[in-house]
This record gives sequence, structure tokens and C-alpha cells, in this order.
Amino acid sequence: MRTTIENAQHNPPQQPLIPAESQAAARHAPLGPEHMLALNEGRRRGRGVRRAVAVARFSGWSMAIFAVIALLTVLLGDYVSLVLGLALGGAAWNELRGGGQLANFDAKGASRLGYNQIIVGVIIISYAGWSLSSVTRSEAYAQLRQSTGDAGMDAMLSDLMSTMSYGVYGGMAALGVIVPGLTAWYYFSRGRIVRELVKTTPKWVLDAMRALG
Repeated sequence: MRTTIENAQHNPPQQPLIPAESQAAARHAPLGPEHMLALNEGRRRGRGVRRAVAVARFSGWSMAIFAVIALLTVLLGDYVSLVLGLALGGAAWNELRGGGQLANFDAKGASRLGYNQIIVGVIIISYAGWSLSSVTRSEAYAQLRQSTGDAGMDAMLSDLMSTMSYGVYGGMAALGVIVPGLTAWYYFSRGRIVRELVKTTPKWVLDAMRALG
């Protein structure tokens, strides 16, 4: 009897082996209901961030297209477009980079996007001001003032061209203030949402959201 007990102590019963297939199935088992609830809640709360990422991507690629167009006009001898194209290209790169940071729930991306929109606004306003100045100082503008020989008619044509120039480039400058300004405010407001989301969401949920996009 004692020998049997001693043998049992020195040779405990072996635990049944779990087949490798069962272990793999356990590792890849679908998420439970509580996990799905947490993931769905995280995606619901991150909806505003995903929208901002989509806006940043659209804005970045749009600026890249305009940058290419501006650079192509350099072939026509317009070297001011070279500066404009390079500036828009840099802003496009910065916009896409900020969108990537925001997609990874990095609040710094929101700040990068906000300041980038301010830079875009400065670019638009500067270009509008330069264009208006170029038009009003151009030789064609000066010739228009005495194109018909009739003082009254020349004055009317001059006023018309002046009004159109100020309307077009003044409107461009106004858009450069309003649109980038509102977009910058929108991006800056996403920073608070990202920080709150990261603070209150489990890490595994954030990792899953990053993978899902």
C-alpha cells in the first residue's frame, strides 16, 4: 500500500495533451459578445476621428493635384507658379502625414493638420494679393484706360476691369480666410476627441481599430 502511495507521489498522473489543432482553434476563436460590444463602442466613439482622416486625405490629394497643375504652368514661363506649386506640394505632404497620424490616434496629427490649414490660407491670400497687384500694374490694364479714345468709355471700361479684378481676387482671398480657417478649427477640435478616446479605450480595441482602418 505504501509503495503504491509513494509511486503516485513520485509519478503524478500526466495531464491529457491538447492537440495542436485545438490550441490553434482557441487562439483564433471569434471574439466573445463582450469583446464585440467594446469594439463597436470604440468604433462608434471614433467615428468623428475617421471622418477627419477622410477629410485630410481628400484635402491632401486635392492640394497635390493643384500643385502638379501649378508646376506644369512653369513650362509656359510662369515662374511664380513654381513657388506656388512647391508651396502647395509641401502643404499636401503635410496634410497627408497629419491624416496618417490621426488614423493612428495620435493627437499631434490634429495639431499638424490645423496649422497646415493656416499655412494653406496664407498661401491662398498671398497668391490672390500678388495676382491682383500684377493685373492692376499690367501694361494691358494701362492700355485699357485709353483704348477707345473716348474718356468716358475708357473710364467705364477701366472701372469694370478693376471691379472684376477686385471681385475675383478679393473673393479668392476671402475664401483663403474662411475655408482654411474653418477647416483648421475643425482639425484642432479633433485633438480633444482623440485624447479622450485613447484615455478611455482599451489598448486592444485601439489596435483593432487601427488595423480595421
